[in-house]
Amino acid sequence: MRALENGIRTILTATLLAGVGACNGDDQSSGTDTEGTTGTTGTTGSTTSPTTATDTSTSTSTSSSTSTSTSTSTSTSTGTDTGTDTGTGDTGTGDTGTAGTVGSSGPGTTTGGTTGTTTGGTTGTTTGTGSSTGGSTGGMPICGAAFFTDFTSCMDGFTAGKANSDPGVSNPTWACGDPTSGPVGAIGVWATNLDGSYAPDESAYLEAPPIDLSNCGGNSVFVEIVHWYDIENNFDGGNFQVSIDGGQTWDVVPALGHWYDTNDLGASFVPPAGQPGFTSGDMTWRTSIVDLGPYLGEADVRFRFVFGSDASVQYDGWYIDSYEVIVQ
Repeated sequence: MRALENGIRTILTATLLAGVGACNGDDQSSGTDTEGTTGTTGTTGSTTSPTTATDTSTSTSTSSSTSTSTSTSTSTSTGTDTGTDTGTGDTGTGDTGTAGTVGSSGPGTTTGGTTGTTTGGTTGTTTGTGSSTGGSTGGMPICGAAFFTDFTSCMDGFTAGKANSDPGVSNPTWACGDPTSGPVGAIGVWATNLDGSYAPDESAYLEAPPIDLSNCGGNSVFVEIVHWYDIENNFDGGNFQVSIDGGQTWDVVPALGHWYDTNDLGASFVPPAGQPGFTSGDMTWRTSIVDLGPYLGEADVRFRFVFGSDASVQYDGWYIDSYEVIVQ
């Protein structure tokens, strides 16, 4: 009886071993083998979120000896790429998926595994945004849009400083507001001093915003100034000046309407010493006009008021009520 049991075990063992050989493609029975195709690589990966693709290839072979072999291969590829940039966008690229493996051959007809397919993410796109603003060249455009201010709000753009860098020159006292000296009761003026007399040994300027006359061909352009002054006669005084080279050099320009009172101011420093200018004064509001015709076509025309004094005797000074650029 035991011998019979041992014989049955031997037969079962042999049968199992034969089945294992068939699964590993070791069966030598004749048949036509067809090799599985190579998996196709996926497209470029996405920049937004990773994707996972699975390849499964299955091959089945059948022979007359009734053996069946099945091979399964799985490949997983994850492509992840995120592109973020400011300016020129970079291109995100997903990783390439791995192709499915080739199915194992069986003893009979073998069908290769299906083609592995891996799909990566789509191409990432980043769009940068750039912004650049350059500074303007020349002054504010005038022709077609005249300019006027009466200084009631002391608008920005007017600047004051020393017209002569000599260390003996006093600091400028130009200021904007309502005066408590000179023409008291005026609302909004630029003055050599709002609250008293100007300083000795001044050489100071008040400069208006630059203007652009490059497109003024065929027009007449004037500056009209309403002003009041009380100044030491023949020594202290002020005048109008224009520059077309960015303020490197300045020319004294004629004053029409209310003309200069002298051709030779006796201030301590140039400018305005030795130049024509307003001096003395009847303490009355006056209107003077400057013709900008000689500067038509220039893109950067600068206009300023210059005031100077000597070392002794100071008065209330010079007060500018309004400044207007007129285009005709």
